[in-house]
Amino acid sequence: MATTLQIQTICDLLIDSNTTASSFVLTLLTQREYNANPCTQDLLHNSRSLLSAFLEHPQSSNDVWKWASSVVKQKYGQSIQDLAEKDTGWHFGAMHASESWDVAGCWGLERSAMVSSEDNAEENTRQNVVMRR
Repeated sequence: MATTLQIQTICDLLIDSNTTASSFVLTLLTQREYNANPCTQDLLHNSRSLLSAFLEHPQSSNDVWKWASSVVKQKYGQSIQDLAEKDTGWHFGAMHASESWDVAGCWGLERSAMVSSEDNAEENTRQNVVMRR
């Protein structure tokens, strides 16, 4: 960790340069010419710690949670869209849908595979019947 004097010196340099800490960090992370810069590499190497510090800080915690939730929703939404495309083979065709769902059919099993013997066929059938929504 940096000492108080080091932190104050850096803060003074940023102020004297008319640069904010956030613009400095964002420039390092978004401008290609700084990719190999030791400061950029340090930020990248410590990204989990930095994100955790933002999450734990009382003034930024709510914003970080909202941001993370938004990113996850966006990623999941895109994954669902990608899966739903016809080219993937997972496309859902509403024309072929029914209001019932057969457990055996879902797993590619024959109906008879769900019943283990004639003696308890009725009990097994009751437990493995077609599930309805």
